[in-house]
Amino acid sequence: MFNGKRGGSGLGCGHGYHREGDRQERLRRCERRHLEGSFPLAELPEGQRAKIVVNPDEQTVGMGLFSGQIIRMSKNDASEDNLVVCVGETRLIVPKKTGQAIVVR
Repeated sequence: MFNGKRGGSGLGCGHGYHREGDRQERLRRCERRHLEGSFPLAELPEGQRAKIVVNPDEQTVGMGLFSGQIIRMSKNDASEDNLVVCVGETRLIVPKKTGQAIVVR
């Protein structure tokens, strides 16, 4: 009779089962690889395109700045408090503080 266990006394003992610490380490390694070569949106030069990797700001996600989206920096003036970002034909004004939290590649 099959009791749901594989090769041993339960979780952590058979094929397909991993300790929680191993899983967490794999996730951290994957995240580091994912973010390699990435930088904050606020550092993207004018006229350059980038792909959004991570955006923790719900308001800008609702405006169309979600992970995977290709954007173009329209205006990034050091003396201004806002960025102007193009998503397709739409231009969005994003505060530089928020732009520091958005990661692009």
